[in-house]
Amino acid sequence: MLGVYVSHRRIWRLVVENNFEKVMVLEDDVFPTNQTWLHLPGLLQHADEAQKFHNKSWHYMFLRRNALGNVKMEKTWSLSPLGHPVTIATPSWGTAAYIISLAGARYLWSASREGQYPLDVQIAEIQKKNKDEFITLSACWNDQFQPTCPETVFKFEGKDQGDCKSSGNDLR
Repeated sequence: MLGVYVSHRRIWRLVVENNFEKVMVLEDDVFPTNQTWLHLPGLLQHADEAQKFHNKSWHYMFLRRNALGNVKMEKTWSLSPLGHPVTIATPSWGTAAYIISLAGARYLWSASREGQYPLDVQIAEIQKKNKDEFITLSACWNDQFQPTCPETVFKFEGKDQGDCKSSGNDLR
């Protein structure tokens, strides 16, 4: 739990220190599908263009998540390059694959608390408490919700993980 928190927080600090506009964060057991790589530039362009329409910026975009609420209540933020809705996400667990903006990294840096509880639980709580202030999107490219967005990323499991079954942070 602490290793995940420290790793993600380190990434957020690097985003802020280097003024990176957006960064894709992937944990060591997930990988974007070919379709995701191919359409990522258009996905980000569409999400950014929609900021003008919504009159607010997005902070965090799930590429893999476990939604905690009724996803049928989610409103469309923009469309993916394939025409699937990118939605304003209900509170969700998910730090395995996401894109974070510079503003999102600043926000999470100040709002998250080390060791309080797992990071994805903290992010879901931040979503609940600050839904109009901390804008999270879901880029699950399906028309019918499926847990964990299988069309966006795939997860290495069992024999596919090889000998790499733990985080690099555990090796210190």
